[in-house]
Amino acid sequence: MKSLLFNCVTALSIGFIGCLCLTNPGQEDYQDYATDQIVFYVKDKICSERGSAIFLRRYCHTLVDTSRKQLVRFLSQKTQRHNYLLFSVYSTDILLPGILPRFQFKTIGILENFYIFESDQI
Repeated sequence: MKSLLFNCVTALSIGFIGCLCLTNPGQEDYQDYATDQIVFYVKDKICSERGSAIFLRRYCHTLVDTSRKQLVRFLSQKTQRHNYLLFSVYSTDILLPGILPRFQFKTIGILENFYIFESDQI
């Protein structure tokens, strides 16, 4: 009886570990996720800001949508991936020019999903 239980637990553990390995998202998946998050943030927070210039409010969504490719390239240069086979940790530093703040994000990728576990504005 004990060996049957041990074998079942072992098989389930190996299956779970295999599932984690197979569903560890890659760098491109993270870039798509991060781009979507930034685009949503800019459209929701910056484009709709009352104090923004009329030009910016009128064309903000279009500007964000047309600059998506550049944003993906920018994020790929600013992100480091640490692959632990079962999951990956992504560190992204966003330093914008001028007086805009610097942001640091740490995200875990596991089971084909991403979860931000640390975000700091410096």
